[in-house]
Amino acid sequence: YLLVLMVTFTGSLMFWTEQNFGCKGDDCLLEDVAAFISIPHAMWFIVVTVSSVGYGDVTPHTVPGKALASLQIVAGVCYMAMPLSIIGNQFGTVWQDRRRVLVLDKLRSTVGGKFDIESMRQIFHLYDDANGEITFEKFEQIVDSLDLGLMGRDVRDLFGAVDVDGSGNISFPEFEEFVYASA
Repeated sequence: YLLVLMVTFTGSLMFWTEQNFGCKGDDCLLEDVAAFISIPHAMWFIVVTVSSVGYGDVTPHTVPGKALASLQIVAGVCYMAMPLSIIGNQFGTVWQDRRRVLVLDKLRSTVGGKFDIESMRQIFHLYDDANGEITFEKFEQIVDSLDLGLMGRDVRDLFGAVDVDGSGNISFPEFEEFVYASA
């Protein structure tokens, strides 16, 4: 919607600018005559400018038209950059969270679809040591038993994602937060 509004408004403004500031009459040079023959022709120029394609088939001839085109180029870059940065940020978040999703999927299949707090507590206590925490070595065993295909740095990164307090051990509250944060 915003793109259509921008193209319609600035295309009309560009056409008006070129018509009112361009040379009129028989003694004008070609580069002094208005560049656009209609509003749709000016809108074509705006679409090409906003999308950063810039065919060069038509360009404004007047100084105000060139100034308006410069503003439209900046607006186009901003218009295109905003959604791209949002999408890029979301992709980064999802990519970073892919291991968590993989682990949670395997945990769900391990407990046979039963994904309540008691099932998670039982899984946790299968691997915790006497003090109720899971060490990195035990965590590696969990990852291996789930057959996730993660090794080395990936396992360490996943461990760091679960070990929120950075103690080097995973407590049940940390495990619970990891499991239910995205459930």
